[in-house]
Amino acid sequence: MTQDEKEIAKAKEDIAEKGADSQTEKDRVDESVAAQERAKGEEDSQNAKDRVDESEGAKKADEKRAEEEKEGAGLDAKIDALIGRMDKLIATFEARAEAKDDKMARAAEKYGLAPSGAGETPKKSYTDEDVKKLLG
Repeated sequence: MTQDEKEIAKAKEDIAEKGADSQTEKDRVDESVAAQERAKGEEDSQNAKDRVDESEGAKKADEKRAEEEKEGAGLDAKIDALIGRMDKLIATFEARAEAKDDKMARAAEKYGLAPSGAGETPKKSYTDEDVKKLLG
């Protein structure tokens, strides 16, 4: 806890002990911090109200930064998980493409298709006897 935060806490305790009046609690905190500083001989060029405001602003900024870091860590984990799933999906597609390529190569070999797999047969001349065999 910083010195300013300690003074603010002490000021809030003092206010709670003395009870409410026409001043706002924030005004009373500012005055109490200033009085504590005067008593200690630690007056600053910046007035107590401004330092209280700055301290509270710094505290809120720290809380916001911590929350953003926490959210960022969660987001990083989600991104890592998504990348992992994408890698698995890509590997699956690559395996399927490879299997399809193997199947096409076997079919091309078996049925005499061109190695390109475009469905073209190699140029071959048939005799009358070959035609009769093919037609049955």
